[in-house]
Amino acid sequence: LRVESTDAYSGIELKDNGSATLPPLIAALSDDFIFYGGHASARPEIMRMDSSSGSVGIGTASPDTMLHVHKATAGSVTANSNTQLTIENNDHAGLGFLSPNDANSIIYFGDVDDNDVGYINYVHASNSMNFQTNASLAMTIDSSGQVSISSGKLKIGGYSYIGEDLV
Repeated sequence: LRVESTDAYSGIELKDNGSATLPPLIAALSDDFIFYGGHASARPEIMRMDSSSGSVGIGTASPDTMLHVHKATAGSVTANSNTQLTIENNDHAGLGFLSPNDANSIIYFGDVDDNDVGYINYVHASNSMNFQTNASLAMTIDSSGQVSISSGKLKIGGYSYIGEDLV
């Protein structure tokens, strides 16, 4: 199937004959690929693939990064140039990890030598959070809020505390 136009825009409508709303539309505009949702009076843009940058915008026509999920504008700010994923909102912006009670939710940090040299790991079975650095467990915060440091060493302001009570 080839859809061709004499201007910069062409598209395919996905019409349900039983619906009175404007149908969803898949369109090409100036080499960008755009998905529009169906609605009673307008077609809101849902997602855009920017052909010049290879970026994908969900909720935005101008993605800042490779993937930009935009609920509402955060203001006059753009993402850091080292960022590949942007989540933007005019209120709290969040990233959710949902897993079963007997599984973990993990953010891995890796490099060419070790794909999990560091991580932040929420353990649902014990409701604790682990922090791994240099491929070893460094710290755990348990469900009561107690902090355990695997090396047994704590340094605050240049002073080391080993086996001492901090008051």
